[in-house]
Amino acid sequence: MRHFQFSLHLSADRLASARKIEAAGLEFVHSGEHLLFHHGGSMNAFISLAAAAAVTARVRLVTTITYVPLYQPAILGWLATSLDHISNGRFEMGVGVGGEYPTAFELAGVDVHQRGARTDEALQMLGRLWSEDRVTFKGRFNHFHDVSWSPRPVQRRLPIWIGGRKESAIRRAARFGDGWLPYMYSVERLADSIRAVREDAERFDRDPDSVRMGVLLFVTVYPESGRARRVAAEVVSSGYNQDLRHTVDRYLVAGNPEECRARMRAYYDAGARYAFITLRCPPEDTDEMTDLLIGEVLPEFRKADVPLA
Repeated sequence: MRHFQFSLHLSADRLASARKIEAAGLEFVHSGEHLLFHHGGSMNAFISLAAAAAVTARVRLVTTITYVPLYQPAILGWLATSLDHISNGRFEMGVGVGGEYPTAFELAGVDVHQRGARTDEALQMLGRLWSEDRVTFKGRFNHFHDVSWSPRPVQRRLPIWIGGRKESAIRRAARFGDGWLPYMYSVERLADSIRAVREDAERFDRDPDSVRMGVLLFVTVYPESGRARRVAAEVVSSGYNQDLRHTVDRYLVAGNPEECRARMRAYYDAGARYAFITLRCPPEDTDEMTDLLIGEVLPEFRKADVPLA
């Protein structure tokens, strides 16, 4: 393995978590968000990552995932550009269509059935505003005349990760993405889907190598394998408000450090080169599990001269 990079999700103590992740030598820190979900919402990812930017100097910052249709596109572009400036060009935006909790769309005043079309149009619109001097745009949901965006992102091209599991997400990654980031994904399916992303990129006249291949992993690691598997099943089932005990072996990374290392190697062998890790455990175990991950799971990849992210 020459190139497998890892990212760790911000914990509830965002400032301490960001400092720890950067000190560990990881390249990325990431934060998700839900306006509403089964057991309530969460902090806004742009705000969380702005706080992380203030106490770090090197680590890159990624939203996992920004639900694009819940934002007016110009406001979304404004937030992304602002965070890129605040962090001195360290921001990368992970985006998705959402839809798993339709009440969030109702609250935001957005038709959940339009989420894919709204996302595609927003990505097309922002890509032009961030790269062209003056833009006139007429879409299904947005239209404006002769607009010049300022300030533009610090980065010449602000990197976009496309999240999602369906064929439409694969096509979106091939068309718009600098990276693809599926979640709750099996090793076997990942290998086939990576081939599909690359084939679709060629259809859009893009270099397939320009799309980075990642995977968002729910990880539970304890010294005792049985405890890890039990906790993973309980926490993920609670988060999604359904019985997901049968998914542990197929979609999650759960076990002792040795088992978790083997599972991550399997995703690498399937074609993933970026692993975005979200720990799944009770809040009081987060610090212990972070230390175990950094101290006993990731060092094997360092020894193999694998850059960490």
